[in-house]
Order: sequence, then structure tokens, then C-alpha cells
Amino acid sequence: MDFITELDGGEVKYKSVYTYRSTVEGEAGYTQIQLIVKYKSSGVDYENPPQDMLESLVAYWEDNKDWTGDTLDTEIDESRRVKFVMGYEEGIPVTRTDYYYYAGAVEKIEYTLSYDVESLEPIQKFSENDPAYLTAKTVYKEDGQRVSHVLVLDNEEAIGWNEYEYRDDNSSTDRDESKQIDYILQFYASGNINSAINPPVKNDLKIKIV
Repeated sequence: MDFITELDGGEVKYKSVYTYRSTVEGEAGYTQIQLIVKYKSSGVDYENPPQDMLESLVAYWEDNKDWTGDTLDTEIDESRRVKFVMGYEEGIPVTRTDYYYYAGAVEKIEYTLSYDVESLEPIQKFSENDPAYLTAKTVYKEDGQRVSHVLVLDNEEAIGWNEYEYRDDNSSTDRDESKQIDYILQFYASGNINSAINPPVKNDLKIKIV
């Protein structure tokens, strides 16, 4: 697959371009995705969308690599894992979300860290992990798919806690309702995400979103 176009009313709205790693020397390898770059295409040439129409960039890990920087020796294929997602405005990177996974599972997300990178230099936007730019930590349930809660952050300090509650599965349907969000509880919060002494805790309830 080289690209995907998304249509709305018969018009192309987005184009996602796939780049692959060469897994065999001298040959193009279509087994490891390296990047997926998504462009807004409305009103422009979707065959060659301009840079300022860039919407997002999804980067994938190489096999046997993760955030530790070490070369891993595992049974799983880490190249199927998303490394980070960059969000753009008018072609400029403004947000980055880094993905962390449960050990021993290919695609079960443990948590993500989101950064505001708008003010950083271009090369820093892709590599800077300074907690001063943290905006959120999203923690997933053990299934690695459903969100447990989102910590709203100011640097490493928690200022908000958004907790997700899911519906009970209805055995009389073919759907799995347990994956459907029932409501969200928004709490005030305090604590530090990297502190064992003062970890994040929920405080007073602010609002319930149904």
C-alpha cells in the first residue's frame, strides 16, 4: 500500500502516504512501516499536496528498539509499534505524543506522553523530552486498548484527572459494548507523575460528561 485517500461527498479530503523500511538489502521492503504522513487535500492537488497542508505524521519503531535506546532481544516485532505521532498546524509541528507499551505485547499500549512542541526548534520537536513541555499522560487499561484515565499536566505536575467509565457488555448483541465509553468524570488532581512519594491523586470532582 502506497497511500490512502479519504473522501467526503466524492471529494478528496485527506491523503495518507506510507513510507516503508528496506528489510532486504537492495530491495524495497513492504513489511515494516516507517512513516505515515497525512495531508489535508481539500482544494489542492492531492497527488502532490503542499507542505503547509500536512496534518499529521506517525513514526514507527524499528524491530528490537524502544525508548531505552538498547537493542532488544524479544520474540515480538517492535516495528509494528507506533513510536510517536506529530500533530501539525499549517505545516508546522505543534504537538507530539510518544507511545509506551506493555512488555511482551506488540500493540498493547500502557501509556502515552503528550508534549507541546510548538515553541521548540525544528530538530528538537522530534527528540525533546523535557518535562517542561508535557501536557498530558494517557494511561490505558490492561487490555492496551481502552483508556483508563488522562492526567492533565503542567510540566510533571498533575492538575486534572479525566477518568473513563465503560458500558457493560450486552451478550444479546454482536457488539462488544464494554469498549464503548459510558461517561467521563473530570477531577481536579495533584501530585507528580515521576514521584513515588507524591504520585498523582484525584481530588474534587469537577464535572461528569455523559
